[in-house]
Amino acid sequence: MLESGDKLSKPAWGPWSTVGFGLIIGIVFLLIEVLVTVIFVVTTIPDPLSNSSEIIKLVSSGLFLAVSTFATTIVCLGVIFGVVKIRKGTSIAEYLSFRPVTLKTILVLLATSIVLIILSDLISVILGRPVNPDIMIEAYRTSRWVALFWVAVIIFAPGFEETFFRGFLFAGLRQSKIGVAGTIVITALGWALLHLQYDFFEIAIIFIIGIVLGIARYKTNSLWSPLIMHAFFNLAATIEVALNVNSLLN
Repeated sequence: MLESGDKLSKPAWGPWSTVGFGLIIGIVFLLIEVLVTVIFVVTTIPDPLSNSSEIIKLVSSGLFLAVSTFATTIVCLGVIFGVVKIRKGTSIAEYLSFRPVTLKTILVLLATSIVLIILSDLISVILGRPVNPDIMIEAYRTSRWVALFWVAVIIFAPGFEETFFRGFLFAGLRQSKIGVAGTIVITALGWALLHLQYDFFEIAIIFIIGIVLGIARYKTNSLWSPLIMHAFFNLAATIEVALNVNSLLN
Protein backbone atom coordinates (compact mmCIF):
# COMPACT_ATOMS: atom_id res chain seq x y z
CA MET A 1 0.00 0.00 0.00
CA LEU A 2 0.97 3.64 -0.34
CA GLU A 3 3.07 5.00 2.48
CA SER A 4 1.81 7.88 4.61
CA GLY A 5 4.12 10.39 2.94
CA ASP A 6 3.09 9.44 -0.59
CA LYS A 7 -0.71 9.38 -0.63
CA LEU A 8 -2.53 10.78 -3.63
CA SER A 9 -5.68 12.86 -3.25
CA LYS A 10 -7.28 10.04 -5.24
CA PRO A 11 -5.73 6.54 -5.52
CA ALA A 12 -3.81 5.75 -8.69
CA TRP A 13 -5.13 3.34 -11.28
CA GLY A 14 -5.22 -0.16 -9.81
CA PRO A 15 -2.48 -2.66 -10.65
CA TRP A 16 -4.40 -4.42 -13.44
CA SER A 17 -5.47 -1.15 -15.02
CA THR A 18 -1.88 0.05 -14.74
CA VAL A 19 -0.62 -3.10 -16.49
CA GLY A 20 -3.29 -2.73 -19.18
CA PHE A 21 -2.46 0.90 -19.87
CA GLY A 22 1.22 0.02 -19.66
CA LEU A 23 0.77 -2.53 -22.46
CA ILE A 24 -1.02 0.09 -24.56
CA ILE A 25 1.84 2.53 -24.01
CA GLY A 26 4.30 -0.21 -24.94
CA ILE A 27 2.40 -0.94 -28.15
CA VAL A 28 2.35 2.77 -29.03
CA PHE A 29 6.11 2.85 -28.40
CA LEU A 30 6.68 -0.04 -30.81
CA LEU A 31 4.37 1.45 -33.45
CA ILE A 32 6.28 4.74 -33.38
CA GLU A 33 9.56 2.83 -33.68
CA VAL A 34 8.19 0.97 -36.70
CA LEU A 35 6.88 4.19 -38.27
CA VAL A 36 10.23 5.94 -37.87
CA THR A 37 11.98 2.87 -39.30
CA VAL A 38 9.72 2.83 -42.36
CA ILE A 39 10.24 6.55 -42.96
CA PHE A 40 14.03 6.19 -42.66
CA VAL A 41 14.14 3.16 -44.95
CA VAL A 42 11.86 4.60 -47.63
CA THR A 43 13.64 7.95 -47.74
CA THR A 44 17.25 6.71 -47.67
CA ILE A 45 17.45 3.22 -49.23
CA PRO A 46 16.59 2.99 -52.96
CA ASP A 47 15.73 -0.73 -53.00
CA PRO A 48 15.06 -1.81 -49.40
CA LEU A 49 13.84 -5.32 -50.32
CA SER A 50 17.28 -6.27 -51.61
CA ASN A 51 19.32 -4.26 -49.11
CA SER A 52 18.61 -5.88 -45.74
CA SER A 53 22.17 -5.24 -44.55
CA GLU A 54 21.73 -1.53 -45.25
CA ILE A 55 18.49 -1.51 -43.25
CA ILE A 56 20.23 -3.08 -40.25
CA LYS A 57 23.02 -0.54 -40.51
CA LEU A 58 20.49 2.28 -40.78
CA VAL A 59 18.44 1.35 -37.70
CA SER A 60 21.67 0.91 -35.73
CA SER A 61 22.86 4.42 -36.54
CA GLY A 62 23.01 7.22 -34.01
CA LEU A 63 20.83 9.41 -36.18
CA PHE A 64 18.04 6.82 -36.17
CA LEU A 65 18.44 6.36 -32.42
CA ALA A 66 18.14 10.10 -31.81
CA VAL A 67 15.12 10.64 -34.06
CA SER A 68 13.25 7.57 -32.78
CA THR A 69 13.96 8.60 -29.19
CA PHE A 70 12.53 12.06 -29.82
CA ALA A 71 9.45 10.62 -31.53
CA THR A 72 8.68 7.88 -29.00
CA THR A 73 9.26 10.17 -26.02
CA ILE A 74 6.97 12.94 -27.28
CA VAL A 75 4.14 10.58 -28.27
CA CYS A 76 4.37 8.20 -25.32
CA LEU A 77 4.60 10.99 -22.74
CA GLY A 78 1.45 12.42 -24.30
CA VAL A 79 -0.29 9.04 -23.88
CA ILE A 80 0.91 8.70 -20.26
CA PHE A 81 -0.28 12.21 -19.38
CA GLY A 82 -3.61 11.49 -21.08
CA VAL A 83 -4.12 8.27 -19.11
CA VAL A 84 -3.34 10.11 -15.88
CA LYS A 85 -5.70 12.98 -16.74
CA ILE A 86 -8.69 10.69 -17.31
CA ARG A 87 -8.20 9.49 -13.75
CA LYS A 88 -9.99 12.54 -12.39
CA GLY A 89 -9.13 13.87 -8.97
CA THR A 90 -5.36 14.10 -9.20
CA SER A 91 -2.89 16.18 -11.17
CA ILE A 92 -0.17 14.83 -13.47
CA ALA A 93 2.55 16.19 -11.18
CA GLU A 94 0.98 14.57 -8.12
CA TYR A 95 0.22 11.24 -9.79
CA LEU A 96 3.71 10.83 -11.25
CA SER A 97 5.35 12.28 -8.14
CA PHE A 98 7.03 15.29 -9.73
CA ARG A 99 7.89 16.66 -6.30
CA PRO A 100 10.89 18.97 -5.82
CA VAL A 101 14.05 17.66 -4.16
CA THR A 102 16.55 19.60 -2.08
CA LEU A 103 20.07 20.52 -3.20
CA LYS A 104 21.45 18.20 -0.52
CA THR A 105 19.43 15.32 -1.95
CA ILE A 106 20.65 16.08 -5.47
CA LEU A 107 24.27 16.03 -4.29
CA VAL A 108 23.72 12.67 -2.60
CA LEU A 109 22.09 11.30 -5.77
CA LEU A 110 24.99 12.49 -7.93
CA ALA A 111 27.56 11.07 -5.49
CA THR A 112 25.76 7.72 -5.56
CA SER A 113 25.69 7.82 -9.35
CA ILE A 114 29.44 8.48 -9.52
CA VAL A 115 30.14 5.52 -7.23
CA LEU A 116 27.97 3.24 -9.39
CA ILE A 117 29.66 4.43 -12.58
CA ILE A 118 33.14 3.80 -11.12
CA LEU A 119 32.12 0.32 -9.89
CA SER A 120 30.54 -0.55 -13.24
CA ASP A 121 33.62 0.55 -15.19
CA LEU A 122 35.92 -1.23 -12.72
CA ILE A 123 34.01 -4.51 -13.09
CA SER A 124 34.19 -4.18 -16.88
CA VAL A 125 37.97 -3.67 -16.72
CA ILE A 126 38.47 -6.59 -14.33
CA LEU A 127 36.44 -8.88 -16.61
CA GLY A 128 38.38 -7.67 -19.63
CA ARG A 129 35.31 -6.12 -21.20
CA PRO A 130 35.17 -2.77 -23.01
CA VAL A 131 33.88 0.02 -20.80
CA ASN A 132 31.82 1.34 -23.72
CA PRO A 133 29.70 -1.16 -25.70
CA ASP A 134 30.59 -1.29 -29.40
CA ILE A 135 26.97 -0.56 -30.27
CA MET A 136 27.14 2.83 -28.51
CA ILE A 137 30.47 3.72 -30.07
CA GLU A 138 29.03 2.98 -33.51
CA ALA A 139 25.86 4.92 -32.69
CA TYR A 140 27.86 7.96 -31.65
CA ARG A 141 30.06 7.70 -34.72
CA THR A 142 27.01 7.60 -37.01
CA SER A 143 24.96 10.22 -35.18
CA ARG A 144 25.60 12.83 -37.91
CA TRP A 145 24.21 15.64 -35.72
CA VAL A 146 26.04 15.10 -32.44
CA ALA A 147 24.06 17.73 -30.51
CA LEU A 148 20.80 15.99 -31.44
CA PHE A 149 22.23 12.70 -30.21
CA TRP A 150 23.31 14.19 -26.87
CA VAL A 151 19.90 15.76 -26.23
CA ALA A 152 18.09 12.54 -27.15
CA VAL A 153 20.24 10.32 -24.93
CA ILE A 154 20.63 12.62 -21.93
CA ILE A 155 17.22 14.33 -21.75
CA PHE A 156 14.57 12.61 -23.85
CA ALA A 157 15.41 8.95 -23.15
CA PRO A 158 15.46 9.37 -19.34
CA GLY A 159 12.37 11.57 -19.58
CA PHE A 160 10.20 8.85 -21.10
CA GLU A 161 11.74 5.84 -19.39
CA GLU A 162 11.56 7.26 -15.86
CA THR A 163 8.08 8.71 -16.33
CA PHE A 164 6.86 5.33 -17.57
CA PHE A 165 8.66 2.88 -15.28
CA ARG A 166 9.24 4.76 -12.02
CA GLY A 167 6.41 7.21 -12.55
CA PHE A 168 3.29 5.63 -14.05
CA LEU A 169 3.97 1.93 -13.44
CA PHE A 170 5.42 2.60 -10.00
CA ALA A 171 2.30 4.50 -8.88
CA GLY A 172 -0.07 1.69 -9.85
CA LEU A 173 1.92 -1.45 -9.07
CA ARG A 174 2.95 -0.44 -5.56
CA GLN A 175 -0.71 -0.71 -4.54
CA SER A 176 -0.71 -4.43 -5.38
CA LYS A 177 0.36 -7.38 -3.24
CA ILE A 178 3.94 -7.10 -4.50
CA GLY A 179 4.29 -3.83 -2.59
CA VAL A 180 7.11 -1.34 -2.92
CA ALA A 181 9.94 -3.92 -3.00
CA GLY A 182 8.26 -5.96 -5.73
CA THR A 183 7.47 -2.82 -7.71
CA ILE A 184 11.10 -1.70 -7.57
CA VAL A 185 12.24 -5.09 -8.89
CA ILE A 186 9.55 -5.37 -11.61
CA THR A 187 10.11 -1.85 -12.94
CA ALA A 188 13.89 -2.38 -12.91
CA LEU A 189 13.47 -5.63 -14.84
CA GLY A 190 11.12 -4.02 -17.38
CA TRP A 191 13.55 -1.14 -17.85
CA ALA A 192 16.48 -3.54 -18.30
CA LEU A 193 14.57 -5.56 -20.92
CA LEU A 194 13.97 -2.36 -22.87
CA HIS A 195 17.71 -2.47 -23.61
CA LEU A 196 17.88 -5.83 -25.37
CA GLN A 197 20.33 -4.39 -27.89
CA TYR A 198 23.03 -5.00 -25.26
CA ASP A 199 24.44 -8.31 -24.05
CA PHE A 200 23.61 -10.10 -20.80
CA PHE A 201 26.31 -8.40 -18.73
CA GLU A 202 25.23 -4.90 -19.74
CA ILE A 203 21.53 -5.72 -19.20
CA ALA A 204 22.42 -7.04 -15.73
CA ILE A 205 24.20 -3.77 -14.91
CA ILE A 206 21.17 -1.82 -16.16
CA PHE A 207 18.92 -3.96 -13.93
CA ILE A 208 21.06 -3.22 -10.86
CA ILE A 209 21.03 0.49 -11.67
CA GLY A 210 17.25 0.22 -12.07
CA ILE A 211 17.00 -1.15 -8.52
CA VAL A 212 18.96 1.86 -7.25
CA LEU A 213 16.75 4.25 -9.25
CA GLY A 214 13.64 2.62 -7.79
CA ILE A 215 14.98 2.95 -4.26
CA ALA A 216 15.81 6.62 -4.92
CA ARG A 217 12.27 7.16 -6.21
CA TYR A 218 10.79 5.58 -3.09
CA LYS A 219 13.11 7.09 -0.47
CA THR A 220 12.85 10.67 -1.78
CA ASN A 221 9.18 10.39 -2.76
CA SER A 222 10.02 12.15 -6.04
CA LEU A 223 10.37 11.11 -9.68
CA TRP A 224 12.98 13.85 -10.09
CA SER A 225 15.46 11.69 -8.17
CA PRO A 226 15.68 8.79 -10.66
CA LEU A 227 15.37 11.29 -13.52
CA ILE A 228 18.42 13.21 -12.33
CA MET A 229 20.42 10.03 -11.74
CA HIS A 230 19.40 8.50 -15.08
CA ALA A 231 20.32 11.67 -16.98
CA PHE A 232 23.67 11.77 -15.17
CA PHE A 233 24.39 8.11 -15.99
CA ASN A 234 23.67 8.79 -19.66
CA LEU A 235 25.73 11.98 -19.61
CA ALA A 236 28.73 10.16 -18.16
CA ALA A 237 28.36 7.27 -20.61
CA THR A 238 28.07 9.65 -23.57
CA ILE A 239 31.18 11.56 -22.48
CA GLU A 240 33.09 8.27 -22.21
CA VAL A 241 31.89 7.20 -25.67
CA ALA A 242 32.77 10.60 -27.18
CA LEU A 243 36.29 10.43 -25.73
CA ASN A 244 36.63 6.88 -27.01
CA VAL A 245 35.50 7.82 -30.53
CA ASN A 246 37.79 10.86 -30.59
CA SER A 247 40.77 8.73 -29.52
CA LEU A 248 40.01 6.24 -32.31
CA LEU A 249 39.90 9.05 -34.87
CA ASN A 250 43.19 10.54 -33.61
